[in-house]
Amino acid sequence: MKELYIDRGITQSRAAVYINGIIEELYVENHEDESITGNIYKGRIENIVPGLNAAFVNIGTSKNAILHFKEDMAIDKYKRGKEILVQVIREASGDKGPRVSEEISIPGKYIVLLPNYNHVYISHKIRDVETINRLENISKDIWGSGYGIIFRTEAESIEDDKILEEYSYLKNLWNIVLKKYDFIKPPEMVFNSRNFLNYIVREFIKSDIDRICINRKQDLEYIADVLNKPSKEVFKLIEYNEQDFRFVNTLSNDMLKILDKKVLLPSGSYLFIESTEALTTIDINTGSFIGDKDKEETVLKTNQEASIEIFRMVKLLNISGIIIIDYINMKNNKNKQIINDFIRQQFKKDRVHNSVYDFTHLGLLEMSRAKRGRPLNKLIYENKSCREYNISYMLKEIENKCLRYSKHYNRLEFTVYTDSNLYENIMTANSGFVSDMESIYGIKIDFIKSSSVKTYIIDRDMKAEAICIYIGDKKIVGELTAYSEDKNGNVNITINKH
Repeated sequence: MKELYIDRGITQSRAAVYINGIIEELYVENHEDESITGNIYKGRIENIVPGLNAAFVNIGTSKNAILHFKEDMAIDKYKRGKEILVQVIREASGDKGPRVSEEISIPGKYIVLLPNYNHVYISHKIRDVETINRLENISKDIWGSGYGIIFRTEAESIEDDKILEEYSYLKNLWNIVLKKYDFIKPPEMVFNSRNFLNYIVREFIKSDIDRICINRKQDLEYIADVLNKPSKEVFKLIEYNEQDFRFVNTLSNDMLKILDKKVLLPSGSYLFIESTEALTTIDINTGSFIGDKDKEETVLKTNQEASIEIFRMVKLLNISGIIIIDYINMKNNKNKQIINDFIRQQFKKDRVHNSVYDFTHLGLLEMSRAKRGRPLNKLIYENKSCREYNISYMLKEIENKCLRYSKHYNRLEFTVYTDSNLYENIMTANSGFVSDMESIYGIKIDFIKSSSVKTYIIDRDMKAEAICIYIGDKKIVGELTAYSEDKNGNVNITINKH
């Protein structure tokens, strides 16, 4: 059973793929600092450093973008002040600005359009000869038009006319980019590839998805439009129940579990993951896994099991850069090669470029993974060492809790008590949160600054919800956990007795 959970929020949005109840893919976006990878900008060259074969391009971000070029191109093509069309291929990192390229690509669900690059590529994951021949025949209709294309894996099971429709759609998008480029002054973005829902539909909704859970009913039409399918057909996949958003809680809880340094494995062994600015280390321990009498075989089984989980965790945490894996020591070189080949096979399924190297003399496996977006811990924490959550995460949790309480307790107004730092942030940088809660959900929130509260507390969570009821001579004191009132004035309450 393969399910996609989409939890779109005001300050933070989340999407995850679950296979048989286990989270396998995760994408989190903080709307205050959305990823710019894939975005196209009209920039201006600010400086050229011949020794680095690089130009620094102002695209409107806090740091100038870096454009690498061939050594013999600098004098003829690149000059200070020149206007240039570039696409971000790597996020900014540390003191380095984002990396850009002049090789533009416009991604779709089935194909990627390559303007001014007259070549055709087919995903290496497509191996069926008949399918490859069919896609090559489709490409003949495009060949010579001045556009190149990449057939994505999803093109394998889609009709020819759908692919050609998307090709026309992407060409129109490119023409809009060119027209916008002619009429704006740099620096300015001319194409945004990271619209949350569009990105999720493009990258996560595959032909093998059995069910999609969404938290906003209006997203149904949007998803149907992006998929270019009738709403009725899409609705068969989508589950929306405004009274039951348990999947939202599941996703929220799983996100925090993923951030634990210690990761338990089914056999009783575990991983220990530690990330620094320089690199990430992953240590495997046998834990309670004893195995059979053959110690070397036990170690091999543990390391194979760990490799599967390492791949999963690296994706979920969005770890990039240098990764050092400290496997349980294997004396047999043949077993080391088995593990090396095994983890290579795992990471071939990764949509992010990576390289797996050999074991070092110290028995450590080295690998690297390209940077795409921010790691999960920086999307959740302001300061991970002291478990200090960032504003985007906290407001998303407030949004989810108020929505859940609204459905469960039939309430549309809440008071949220916050510490001074959170209160000031909400009143300034996130002042639209209150109005968005009311316009999207019809929920009114009153934020009150309190010196006795750390981060926040919603009035529904406070002990003041305790009530006292007299039924004849009997006194019942407890916490009110459910309340409803029908149109006839009948009141139903549930109390947990103190």
